[in-house]
Amino acid sequence: YRATVESLGRILVAPPSTPNRLVKILREATHKILNDPVLIAEANRRQRFINYIPAAEAKKAVNKVLASLTPAQQAKIKKVVLDTY
Repeated sequence: YRATVESLGRILVAPPSTPNRLVKILREATHKILNDPVLIAEANRRQRFINYIPAAEAKKAVNKVLASLTPAQQAKIKKVVLDTY
């Protein structure tokens, strides 16, 4: 299941309780930053390739991955993502 989760790549997530206005701000900022031609050129130069996926598409991918996991695997992921230190 780690390979399945890893297939998501680096993805930004926020807790379900995040206010909608903040989610909108985060989505807009992420879109703007990760589509900046200067940032993309610099990332390519450093071989740190950016593959921006819009929020709706990323959400579908996450839901698909989570649906493929067993309840025990889902519980492990929830623990890692939601537990605070």
